Amino acid sequence: MKKALTILTIIMLVSIAVSAVAEVVVTGDMRIRPRMDLRSTTTYDSPNSNYQSFMTEDRTDGYYYYRARVNAKANIGDGWFSHIQLGSNGVAYWTGKFGAGSTPSGSSLPGAGRGTVDFMLLYFGRKMDKGGYMGGLIPINALANPLYDLHYYSNIMVDVPYFIFNNNGAHGFTGYINLSNGGKLNATLLVDDDNTQIETTLDSTASGVPNPITKTDNEMKDTYTFIFDAPLKLSDFTVQPVVMFTAITAEGMPKPMTYGANIATPKMGKWQFFGTFGASTQSEADTTTGTVEYSAWYARLKAVGMIGKGKMTAWVDMASKKFDANDYENKFTYFWIDYSIPVYKSDVGSVSVKPTWRHAMQTRESDAGFEYYDFSRDKIELTIDFKFK
Repeated sequence: MKKALTILTIIMLVSIAVSAVAEVVVTGDMRIRPRMDLRSTTTYDSPNSNYQSFMTEDRTDGYYYYRARVNAKANIGDGWFSHIQLGSNGVAYWTGKFGAGSTPSGSSLPGAGRGTVDFMLLYFGRKMDKGGYMGGLIPINALANPLYDLHYYSNIMVDVPYFIFNNNGAHGFTGYINLSNGGKLNATLLVDDDNTQIETTLDSTASGVPNPITKTDNEMKDTYTFIFDAPLKLSDFTVQPVVMFTAITAEGMPKPMTYGANIATPKMGKWQFFGTFGASTQSEADTTTGTVEYSAWYARLKAVGMIGKGKMTAWVDMASKKFDANDYENKFTYFWIDYSIPVYKSDVGSVSVKPTWRHAMQTRESDAGFEYYDFSRDKIELTIDFKFK
């Protein structure tokens, strides 16, 4: 808590100090989300028993999540800008069930737990007429581009895993140039893993004479992913081709390559429709690191529209991951629907409530059609959202 107050105090003091020469905007949001979590897992026995015997485990849990984020954005002129976001580096920014931090005392009740405050975004850059760039802990809008889920979380690629586990941010650099046809070409370099090169010194005492020999382990490499995309206007449609490839990494680690496109239709009355399709391949295999070869694909159909005073969002995901060295395939199906209802809105903020239902299914099947397991999960939620600016 002291850390949180210290960071907030620093931001307030800096904002006051630079207000005379820079444009500083402080915004934020807070959420409370009760959730009912329903899971069912059926595991089938080995092929020797013809997959007849199985075990089913059902779990039901009700719990609460809490979230708060504070943004400080500064514009110092000539296109130079910076952005700091504070929040809790928990799953999808959430602090729950009762907090991720340590309790004040070993005698405290579970409800005494508190979440920590972290830098969720921390970057600066420059916008110009022909393009721009920024670097640091930069934002990644994976909710609008689920190809990040396919590339980075192919084992659990549905239920927005990049947003949940990466909190829509990553370390790296990104830049863009504006095209003459009104489009944009984006290029991003993400630092996925920042290893330390290990240097080992071996002392040999051959013939009784110390002979220091230095051996450097050059296999401890950082991991980098390159991402290129270009949103283009085709009539009233927006098409965004995307290419991602992890090109530099340690020996034996995965190097997936992902390509696909996001499509947005023009508004049709009160509705707009979106689509995504992508494929990913990974050709590295190493028994020491556990890296396996695979091929995967991902598809999404999404609709957003107004119904009454509220906004409805719904989408369906279909995905598959096939392992080259084995005879099985993971198949995913996912459904999301929410309805955001405005409660109050003013010039400086808003309050809304959003009931949500999220349904995920995953099966693992062999080439012969036998099932290894079935998994399903339903999240039934009510999100109360408070925003200020």
